[in-house]
Amino acid sequence: PPRSTLFPYTTLFRSDKLPPDKRDANSRRLQIMAQIGGKTRPEAARELEELVKANPTDADLLAIAGVYALNSGDTADASRYFAQALQSNPDNVTAHLGSASLAARASDFKTATAHFQAILARDPKHQQAMLGLASIALRQGKTADARQWLEKAIAAQPSAVEARLNLAQLEFRAGNAARATALLDQAIAVAPDRGAVTNAAGDIALRADRRDEALERFEAAVKLGARGAAINVARAQMALGRVDAARQTLVAIKEQPYADRASLMLVELDAQAGKLAD
Repeated sequence: PPRSTLFPYTTLFRSDKLPPDKRDANSRRLQIMAQIGGKTRPEAARELEELVKANPTDADLLAIAGVYALNSGDTADASRYFAQALQSNPDNVTAHLGSASLAARASDFKTATAHFQAILARDPKHQQAMLGLASIALRQGKTADARQWLEKAIAAQPSAVEARLNLAQLEFRAGNAARATALLDQAIAVAPDRGAVTNAAGDIALRADRRDEALERFEAAVKLGARGAAINVARAQMALGRVDAARQTLVAIKEQPYADRASLMLVELDAQAGKLAD
């Protein structure tokens, strides 16, 4: 099944899509990205280190260096860069998100909450901050608070997709399959070209035992290029008893890490076939 987006801490920071300000509104950020663009991650990290030495109070630069350190698994450097960025500019949103991410990983929910709240004080409609607070609430078992933050995110940005995906997962876990499906259909209407959304809708349908619907949604997600959707097509085919079709689907999967999982599912299929033969 697709990974729940209720826990976004490992995916908030991608070097090709730095959150959360509009990239064209931050010329300094664009200059930095242009300077390190096209380099490997180690090369970019070294370049950033040299840039930081030459510009030790540049908050945008420090925040981007923190993002790269975080992506590389160097949490100590990431923490140091984010702290320096916030010292230079207490309103640097990327540094707040990075610091919140590190705190949440360490289950320091008080610190993570403080960073997300600092972002909302500056931008009350900030989607990632509200998603982060929803995630923290859920991890603490505060389902009602998580739901409230997700609903606030949708109210703040009616075109919000991630908040609807998260709320759909939450509603399904609470036994509200119809509400979950409605939220996912809204998300698909907002972002019809995002295969991951259609893939998530298929997953909810399959878990609700609506197998034909699940297969239809998964196949649509494959056409939209959703990673991992082909595996889900095979899952739906197996649930419908279409073993030969599922085997063909699994054999055709070559992309990692899904190819390894497909191989394991083929072994399981063969083992089940052997038991039936016996």
